[in-house]
Parts: sequence; structure tokens; C-alpha cells
Amino acid sequence: MNRGFVLRCSAGGPPEARLIRIDGPRGDRPSLVTFARDSASRTAAALLGRIHYRGDLLARLPAPRGLHDSSDAALALAAHRQLGRQGLEAIEGEFALVVWDGPGKRLWAQRDPMGCWPLFWSTRKGAVAVSTSLGALVDEQPGRSFNLDALAEFLMQPTPADELASEETAFQGVQRVRPGTIVELTTTGAVRRHVYWDWDSRIGRTEVATLEEAGAGFAWRLRQAVQQRVPERGHLAAHLSGGMDSSSIVCLARDVVSARSGSPLFTLSLVYRRRSLAGERAYMDQVLSQGGPLAPQFLEGDQALFFDWFERGLPHHEEPCGVLPSMPPRRLLVEAADRLGAAMILSGEGSDEIVTFQPYHLADLLRRGRWLTALKEASRWSLGRRFALGSVFQYYGLVPLCPLWSREGWGPLFRNGYGTWPRLGLFSVPPWVRPEFARRHHLRERGRAHARRIFADPSEVSWRSFTLQTSSGDWERWHLAAPLGLNLSHPFRDPRLIRFTLGLPRRIRGVPGMVKPVLETAMRGVLPAEILTRKWNTGFDDVYGLGLRRNLPSLEQLILNENLGELGIIDTRKLIPILHQAALGIGDTQATDRLDKTLALAAWIAQFEGRRTTGETDQTRWLDREQAGPWSDIAAEQARSDAANLAPAERALVRSCR
Repeated sequence: MNRGFVLRCSAGGPPEARLIRIDGPRGDRPSLVTFARDSASRTAAALLGRIHYRGDLLARLPAPRGLHDSSDAALALAAHRQLGRQGLEAIEGEFALVVWDGPGKRLWAQRDPMGCWPLFWSTRKGAVAVSTSLGALVDEQPGRSFNLDALAEFLMQPTPADELASEETAFQGVQRVRPGTIVELTTTGAVRRHVYWDWDSRIGRTEVATLEEAGAGFAWRLRQAVQQRVPERGHLAAHLSGGMDSSSIVCLARDVVSARSGSPLFTLSLVYRRRSLAGERAYMDQVLSQGGPLAPQFLEGDQALFFDWFERGLPHHEEPCGVLPSMPPRRLLVEAADRLGAAMILSGEGSDEIVTFQPYHLADLLRRGRWLTALKEASRWSLGRRFALGSVFQYYGLVPLCPLWSREGWGPLFRNGYGTWPRLGLFSVPPWVRPEFARRHHLRERGRAHARRIFADPSEVSWRSFTLQTSSGDWERWHLAAPLGLNLSHPFRDPRLIRFTLGLPRRIRGVPGMVKPVLETAMRGVLPAEILTRKWNTGFDDVYGLGLRRNLPSLEQLILNENLGELGIIDTRKLIPILHQAALGIGDTQATDRLDKTLALAAWIAQFEGRRTTGETDQTRWLDREQAGPWSDIAAEQARSDAANLAPAERALVRSCR
């Protein structure tokens, strides 16, 4: 089975294609990658992922005949052939796409608006290359040098994120295709970028009069998003934690599966014996008690703690990632889906970003001198969330207006931007970063730039933009599910649903006393009442703290890795005592998040150096290139080399590529 590709071309002709393979049979799972070519127009396409809302795209094409049952790559190629770049911009789904335009001698590299799949490009000595694998392009670079500016930006990210919100990658010479962007690469090395999806311009005003009307519109779109992600063949699995988000996805997916004959919906749940999380099981059981074609799978979660990186090792990942500490329980769920033979996993991630309202409009009222109105609004939110009025007014009203030093104390103002443990803040330089590195790579200025961007005027819109930007990418999909031939999807991150929800009037999106008013209204009659009325889910602080304490000796050794020390980023004499304090529960959420990024960076560097020492790389194979064009005989090549190990479903896919 294929899970990625590398395309490389020079001025001399069309690109060569290299497949990134998965060993072993994978049942009837559809391939993650599809290919297509058109000999007459001398064009070809490679697509990782899936196209959604195919009917709407076909309706826009002048000549849709013969495309209804085509592969995703064939449909994307037809859209480009018939409508050019506008055809590519009309594609919806979760994909990384490359189209070869033979007559124009150029590659079009595109990612969907949420960046669900990775895509990278490089130019060198008259050749251009595009790949879903960063490592495949790095291997072709001389020296494989770290991009220290990118690592500096990673350390200064205000919140956890799956990828950097920039074109920069962790390596020199390789660039990232940004979500919602098409990069045009010619064989002469010229590069043009086309940003076809900008959230600020795409989110208009959703015209609804009542919360009930908004809930109905939200429910319809969420059902559509789930429907689009249910595979046509293969088993479906879904996370079920007992919270409103995952329970909504399970209930809607159950309805889709029940309309079809065949396999059930597997629900994947982590259950705990520890007091802090044991109560979640009751909410899971309430969803399951509704009946339907559900096959519940309960997994013991007590031993899958945060930072359990060492006994089994980390999955290969190509860049440092802020969500790495929570990898072990995520891996447990993905591996359970793999054992069940699932083709797709659905999750409830992405709900918080669109249906949980943060009242930063208080700052905008204060900017315009409407102090009395802001105070009344703060009072409403104070009563609804049971927070002190002063805390709400300060956090959502005053803090976004104040200079950086007043948000994070006077210390950073007099210490070149450095913060102090245990209250480090979002924008200060961590105290364990060496001054030379902080100065050379402008960490103080990076922190200030993040603060200005997050709380720009209007703060309500800037916070929304920041939230969407840091939601792009999908580390779990790339590095846990895809290597097993699995797809993982998050229906709440469907752009149609996002545009509808974030365009709703503030009075509907934000209702004091309701945590997620639109989702709660949408799921009435679908979810059990006890789940609808839950105020907050149980946090994972217990699992985090236990994991940090259990893995403390190994984390210390990771920090003392000489390869990390040679980069001159971390002062271990300062970091190790802070690590011990964090293991004792000292440090607020923002401070421990900054610590997590540093530990994730250390883990990534250790893994990279280990792979470089052993020479380990992705399993890849170059395809034969014929004069007729790229991938002209991909089916024949695969039949020759892989016939013995090719699953029946993949053989069908290969035949379709002829």
C-alpha cells in the first residue's frame, strides 16, 4: 500500500515518481494515495487523502461525464484540465495534491485549507521536487542542516500546534506548502504562491435569527461532514470519550452506518481506574445504551501516560511537535483501530475552536471607549461561568489592551524578554534558553510579534484567526495512523462547518452559562441529556503529572544528549531543576506547555540523530519513467514488483490507474 510520494523533475522532462510504501497486507483498506494521468493533455496527478463533496465539484465542471466513479486523483486532474487553477481551488476535502502540467512544464502543489496532509517542496540546481515526506527532500540536500530559525519559532509558539504556521521547516532548503495555498513550480526553478483560502475573507455573516435556527443549520452540516468521511469500503472506528464532542460524532456516524448493511461502528474508549478519570465511563455507557450498530472497545488507559516515549520508542516524525507529550494514549487508540481492521477513524477534535466562545469582544468595547457596556458584558460572563467579575474583566478586556510587560510581569522588560518559572506566560523567553541563541534568533521579538498578532484590533477576530492558524496540520494522522495505512479525520474541522459556525452572530455563539450553545442546541434529541448538560470535561492533569514523574530519569538523559548541547539552544543547568519542579506539580499550564515544547524538541533531535547514524529512511521505490509522461505505466510497475503482496483492493486501484 502507498502512503506518500516524491516527485522530482528538471528542465529536461517530466517528473520521476517515487512511492512511499507500507509493508505487509492491510486488509481491504483503500490506498491513501491515488494517481491519474491523461496522455492527450500530457498531464498527471498524485493525491494523498480524499476529496469531499464530489457532486458539487462535478456540477462545476463543463464536462463531468465519466468522472462520477473516478479516483480522487483523476477527479482533481479533470478539474485542473477543464478549469485550470480555478478548478484546483474548487476542490474540497482533506488532501495534499500535486498536478504535473506537461505543456506548461510545471508542477502545481496544493494543500486543503486545514492542512490535513503534509506537503513540502525544494529547488536545487535546476531541479524541483515535491513530496509528502519532509525527510525524502532533506535526504537530497547537501549536509542536511537544521533551520535554527524554525526551531526558535517552535520554542516561541504561544500554544501547542501540529506544525509551524509558516513556510519554514526544521531543515534548510526545504519549504512547506501552507494550508489553503497552491505553489506553482516550473522546471526552471521559478516559484509562485497562490493563497486561495484566507479565513478572514471566507468567514462572512451567517444569517440566522435564533439559537434554535443556528443549531439546526449546524446539525445538518455536521451530519454532512460525517457522511463525507465514512469510507465506502472497510470498517469505521470512532473515538468515544464521554464528552459532548466525541459523543456527537459517534451518534451521527452510527446513524450513517445503520443505514448501510454490513459492519458495525467500532467505538474506541480509554477507561481509567484512577479517581480523576474513572467517572468518564458512565458517560460512554449512556451513549452506548442508545443502541444501534455499535461495537464498543474499551482500552485500559492507566498505563498510557504522557511522556511514555522510551519503552516502545517514539514513532518516526519529521519535525518537532508541541502535541508530542500526549502521544502515548493517542497511539493506543490508533493501534486498536488497526487491530480491528478499520479503514477510517473519526474523532471529535476541532470542536473547541469553533463552538467554545471566548469573550474577547470586551477588549474591543474598551478600545472604543464603551466602558460601561464592557462592564455589563463582563458581569454577564462572570455569572455565566462563575468566575469573579474582576478576573473576567481583566483577562478578556484589559490584558489584550496592555503592553506585553504588564501581561507577564515587569521581569521580561528588564531581562531581555526572559520570563521566570513557575509563571512563564505565553510570550516570554523561557529561562532555560541560552542568551546567545535567544539574541541571535530574536526570541524576544518573536514573542512580541505573537502578542501583537493574537490581540490585534479587533481582538475577537484576531483571536479567531490565531485559533484557526494553530489548528492546521494533523500530527496524529501523519505519524500514527498513516504508517499503518489508516486514515484519521475530524468532522468538526470541515471548512463548510467552520465558516457557518464562526459566521454566526456573537449573541448566538456566546451564551453565558452554556459552554457550547450551538453544539448543545444542535444535538438535542441526539445525545443523552446528561451529556448535553455537562459543564466541563475532566482534564488530564493527573495523567500528565504521573507520566512526567515516571519518565523523569529518561527525560533528564534526553536533555543531556550531546547532540542537543551542540546546537547551543538549552542551558541544562537551568532546565533540569525546572523539570524536577514540574514533576512535583509546580508551574501553571502556560509554563508547562513551554517546557513540553523543549522536551519535544530534545526528543526529535535525538531521534533524527539516531536515524542519521543508522542510515534509516522511508521505504521508497522509484518508478520507471517512459517518454509518454510521468507515471505512464505505474500499474505495470506495481504489478511486476508487488503482485505477491498486493491486497485485492489495491490491485483494483492499480487497474484503475492504467
